[in-house]
Amino acid sequence: MKKKLVSMMMVCGLALAIFAKVRTEDPQMSEVTAEEEIREPEEVIRKEADLQTIINDEKTISIDVKRYDVEENEASYDEETLAIIEDLKNAVETPEEIEKAMQESDEVEQTLRAQRESEAQMSEAGGVRLIQAEVPEEMMRPLRTEYTTIANKNLIHESQTQKCKRVYGVDVSHWQDRINWTKAKAAGVQFAIIKVGGRSVYDGSLYYDSEYYHNIEGAHEAGVKIGIYFFSQDMNTTEAKASANYVINKIEPYRSFITYPVFYDMEGEANSDYRISKANFTKAERTKVWCTFCDTIKAAGYTPGTYSSYSSYYDYSAKDKNGPFPIDSKDGTRVDTTLFEQKGYYIWLARYFDRTGTSRKYNMWQYSESGTVSGIAGHLTDLDVAYIPVKPGQVTGLKQTASTEDSITFEWKRVDLADGYYYRVTDKAGTVLSAGKTADTSLTLTKLNKSGNALLQAGSTYQIAVRAYYDAAYTLDGTNLYGKYSEVLTATTRPAQVQNLSSALENIKSDRLTLSWSKVTGAKGYQIRLWDASKSAYVTLQETTATTVTLTGLKPQTRYVYRVRAYNYINGKTKTVGLSSEKCTTFTKPDTIKQFRVLSNSATAVKLSWSAQSVDAYQLLVYRGSTLEQKIIIDKTQTQAVVRGLKSGTEYTFKIRGYFVPAGESARWYAVCVAAKMTTKPAQPVKLTETSATTGKITLGWEKITGATQYQIAVYDTKTAKYKTLAYTTKTAYTVTGLKSNKRYRYKVRAYKTYNGTRYYGAYSAEYVAATKAAKLQNLRVTDRTDHSLTLTWSKVSGAQGYQVLVYDKKDVLVFKTFVKTTGYTVENLNPAYEYHFKVRAYKNATDKKVYGACGDLLKSITKPTKVTGLEATVEGQQLTLTWTKTARTSGYRIYQYDPNAKKSTLIATTADLTFTIDRLQSGKEYHYRVAAYRTFAKKNYIGSASSIVSVTVE
Repeated sequence: MKKKLVSMMMVCGLALAIFAKVRTEDPQMSEVTAEEEIREPEEVIRKEADLQTIINDEKTISIDVKRYDVEENEASYDEETLAIIEDLKNAVETPEEIEKAMQESDEVEQTLRAQRESEAQMSEAGGVRLIQAEVPEEMMRPLRTEYTTIANKNLIHESQTQKCKRVYGVDVSHWQDRINWTKAKAAGVQFAIIKVGGRSVYDGSLYYDSEYYHNIEGAHEAGVKIGIYFFSQDMNTTEAKASANYVINKIEPYRSFITYPVFYDMEGEANSDYRISKANFTKAERTKVWCTFCDTIKAAGYTPGTYSSYSSYYDYSAKDKNGPFPIDSKDGTRVDTTLFEQKGYYIWLARYFDRTGTSRKYNMWQYSESGTVSGIAGHLTDLDVAYIPVKPGQVTGLKQTASTEDSITFEWKRVDLADGYYYRVTDKAGTVLSAGKTADTSLTLTKLNKSGNALLQAGSTYQIAVRAYYDAAYTLDGTNLYGKYSEVLTATTRPAQVQNLSSALENIKSDRLTLSWSKVTGAKGYQIRLWDASKSAYVTLQETTATTVTLTGLKPQTRYVYRVRAYNYINGKTKTVGLSSEKCTTFTKPDTIKQFRVLSNSATAVKLSWSAQSVDAYQLLVYRGSTLEQKIIIDKTQTQAVVRGLKSGTEYTFKIRGYFVPAGESARWYAVCVAAKMTTKPAQPVKLTETSATTGKITLGWEKITGATQYQIAVYDTKTAKYKTLAYTTKTAYTVTGLKSNKRYRYKVRAYKTYNGTRYYGAYSAEYVAATKAAKLQNLRVTDRTDHSLTLTWSKVSGAQGYQVLVYDKKDVLVFKTFVKTTGYTVENLNPAYEYHFKVRAYKNATDKKVYGACGDLLKSITKPTKVTGLEATVEGQQLTLTWTKTARTSGYRIYQYDPNAKKSTLIATTADLTFTIDRLQSGKEYHYRVAAYRTFAKKNYIGSASSIVSVTVE
C-alpha cells in the first residue's frame, strides 16, 4: 500500500507540543512523592487510568492517506495542530522520498520510546503525566502496515530466517495495565518480554516497573515463555554494571521462570532533556557500556540481549571505518553490532514494516507497536516474532561403500536444505580421531586430522557418524546449526597384507602340512589359496579365523605353493579382502620309514635295520637323551647299519628318515623320523680286587659301572672246573664268608642292565684270585744277636707262601721290612746297644696283592753294645789303673782278669766310669785284664765283646 509519511521533525514537534501541554495542564503530578513510587506505583497509575498517551514506545506515527480523510476532522483541532495536519497533506509521495522518510522514521523511533519511558518514570515518581490529546483515533494508527494479530500472515520473513521456527509474542510493561495472561495465552501469545524496570532519564535513579511482579508471575502461571527488558540511561560502565546487578536482584527469585534473554534497551540520546544525551558517547564507549551490562547478565547465568531500531544496528555499522560516522565520532546511538554478534548476544530488532529489509542477523523482530491482544486491555501492544533456529533433519542411510588399507569410503542420503555435512570419526572408546565438513553426500577418508593427519591403519575399525548442518544457520556468532547425528556406522579399512606365511618343517608330513602366519589387525578371517597349475591361477581352498591351518590329503614328495589373505566386512555383510601374502613354496615329505628296529647291541655299539624306501638316501640320527651325538648318511641301497662309539650302559634313541632333493633344488626334504630306543650293555668291570680278608672271609670290590642295574659275582668251582654264580648285588663290593683260612679263591664279576624287562649283561671282568688270611704267627723270638744284628725265628704257619718281617725302632717307626720264605731271618746293619721292635706275619698271594695273616706278638729286643776300645793300664807301686774309650748307649762296664794259663776271664768288678783302679797287687807278678760294655734291657744285661787284653808286671 502506498503511504504518505510524516516528516520526523513534524512528529517530534507535535509530540513535544502535546507533552508540554500535558505538563502545564496537570500540576497535580508534581505532588506525587518519590516514596509513593515505591509503595503505591499501581495505585498512582489507577488514579489516572482515564488518561492515555499518544506517544508509543519506540514507534513512529503513520497515516494511511487513502484510508483516512484528515480534512473531515480539521475543525476539532486548534490552530497549531491544523498547521501540522496541513503539512501532512503536503507530504512527499515519491518512492525515493518514501524510503528517505522511512530512514528518518527510524532515527526518531529511539527518541519517542525514550519519551514514553520518561513519562512512565514521571508517572511512577509523582512527576508530570501525559494527558491524551484531542487527536482522532485514526491519527494514532502507525504510518506503516497495521498488525492487530499475534501471528500475522502478511509478514515477509527474510531469507536468513527461513530455517527457523517462528514464535510469536509481546513485550509489555505497566502501560498495558493489568494483563489477563490466561486470555493472552489463549489469543496466541507464546512468549512475553516483560519490563523489569529502568534508570530514570532525569536523575539516573533505578526503578522497577509497577506491573513487573504481576506480569512475571501471571505469564508463568499461564504457561507463557518469559524474557526481560531493562530501559537504560546508563552514563558509563559503572552504572551499566549497577543496572545489571539491579536487574539480577529483581529477577533472581524468578530464575526458573525466565527462558528468553534479558534485554538491554538504551534510548534517548537525541533528546536533549535526557541525561543520556549528555554522555556524548563515541561508538566504542557506547558499545562498552552495552557490553558491560550484557556481560554481567551473562556471568549471572542469563542470556544477554540488546534492543534497538534498525538504524542503530545496521544502517551505518558496516561503514564505520570509512563511512560518515567514523568509529571515534559522536555518532548518535550506534553500536558495534559485529562485536555483539561475536559475543553471541540475542539481538531484538525493531522495525515496523512488513519486512525488516536487512540481510544481517537478528533473533527477534518487533514488527508492530499497535497490536490488540485479548487479555491486554491497556495501551496498544508491541508485537514480536522470535526466530528459533531449527536443526536439519537426521542423516540416514549411512553406509560404507569401499575401503583400502588406508582409506574408507562411505555415503549417506541427502538432507533437505542442508548446506553441508559434518562427519566425526571416533575409536571404540569415543575418542575423536577425525572430523570435518563436506558438501557432498559421500566421502573417502584417508587421514585422521585429530591425530596430526595420521594415516588410517589397515584392518582398523572406526566409528563414523554424520550430521547435516545449516551454514551459519541463524546464530549471531557465525556458528553452524547441526542436526542429529546419524546412526553410528562401524567402518573398517581393508586388512593389511598377511605377513610371515610359512610352513614349519616340523609340521610337514608326507600327507599333510601346517601353514601359519602373523595375525592381521581387524581381520575377520583368512582365505587359504593354492596355486593350480592347470588353471594358472590361485584357488581358494578354505577359510579360517585362526592364524594356522593344517591341510590334509596331500601327496608325498610333492611341491605346493600357497598364499593367504585376510578379509573383513563392509557394513557387516560385504566381504572385502586384503592383499595376498608373499607365496609360500613347500614340499611334502617322503613317507615314514617302516619296520625300524634294533637287531643287537653291545657295550659300545647297536645294530639297526629297516624296510627299504624310495628315497635319495637315509639319515640316521643318534641321540643320548636330548643331545644329538651322531648324524649318519646311509646309502639308499642299505637297510642295516651299526652305530659304534657308544657309551656303555646308556640308553640311546635312534631316528631314521629318508629324504629327497627336488629337481632344481638344493635343499633336502626329510621324511618324518621314526624312532627306536635301545640301551648299550654295561661295560666290563675293571679293577676287581680284594678289599679286605680275614681267616674265614673275603671282601671283593670293583669300580661302578655306568647304567648297571646289578652285578653278578661268580666263583670258580674246582670240582666242576667252571664258574658258578655266587651272588647278585647292587653295590660295588661283596663279602664272601665261610671260607677256610690261608686259602686262595678265584672270582669274576659282571654287570647287567634291565631295559624294557630284559637283562642285558656286560662282559665278565678278568679272573681275580683272592685269599683268606693265614693264622696268627707264633713264637717269634731272637735267637742270636751281635752289636749290629739280631737273628729272628718263629713257628711255621700252615699254608703260608711266605712271611713278612717288619722292623721298627723303639718309637715304633718302621725302619725296615722284608719278605722271606723260611721261618727265620737275621736283621743286619743295626745300631749297637739299640732297642728294636719286630713283627712277623704269614701271607698268601692273591692276584694283585699279598693277603697277610695276623702278626705275631710284638717282639722287643736290643743289639749288644759295641766292643770296648782304647784299654790301657798304668801301675804305681802296688796299684794299677785301667782306662778305656766310651761306647754308645752303654749301661756300664764289666772288668775281667784274664788267666792266660786257663785262658779264662774272671769278672772282678763293674763300673759306670771309664776308669777302674786295682790295689794291693804283688810285686813282680804279671797281671792281665779285659773290659766289656753292657746294656741293661728288660732287667737283663746284654754284654758286648770284651776289649783286647792289656798285661802289666808289678815291680
